[in-house]
Amino acid sequence: MPSKGKERTSTRSTKKSERASAVAENYLLSMYGFWEDQKKPTLAVLAESLKRMPESEGLGTSLPSVTGMVRRMQKENLLEVNSQKEILLTREGFRRAEDITKRHRLAELMVVDLFDIGLPRAHLEAHRLEHAISSELMQNIIKRLGDPALSPFGRPIPGLFDDKNGPEVISLEQTTEGSTYLIQRIPEDNEDLVQFLVDADILPGNTVTIE
Repeated sequence: MPSKGKERTSTRSTKKSERASAVAENYLLSMYGFWEDQKKPTLAVLAESLKRMPESEGLGTSLPSVTGMVRRMQKENLLEVNSQKEILLTREGFRRAEDITKRHRLAELMVVDLFDIGLPRAHLEAHRLEHAISSELMQNIIKRLGDPALSPFGRPIPGLFDDKNGPEVISLEQTTEGSTYLIQRIPEDNEDLVQFLVDADILPGNTVTIE
């Protein structure tokens, strides 16, 4: 007859977590941004994108490191590489990319609205929190924030933003001189640039005239 200690050991759950590693989640977060912008990155382009992640994330951004991680995520059915050597999200990869993007953008909004963190640091602080937010906590954050649709940078929060009736969004390069535009979103991953935009009051929801 086995001892009670062995009985307790045998009942440990061996269920595999559905969450990706923190490194993989950062790759998925970056890939979701490319998907939003309708871009298909190569390994070199993805590596450059990952270099804009906070150093605290501990990502290897050399081409060999990125190549190795992409291959690993291919084996995990999260990424695929097409014949043009462009990296794409698989269906499962897209589902998980939506999830980490949702947690990241909710974290950005939470630190700004609930903890009075300045907008320039919101992106960095969100990176520190996103991997620790459980599904249950995420639902509580959504409720506390009043079912928000957008991050403080104007980015849609997956699952909460209805893009069917959303306004047409164009880039700064597509604007014309003398015209006035409503700012929909601003970059989030350059702290100095965000501080400049805050100081100039160039923020989502405000208008700007191109001169």
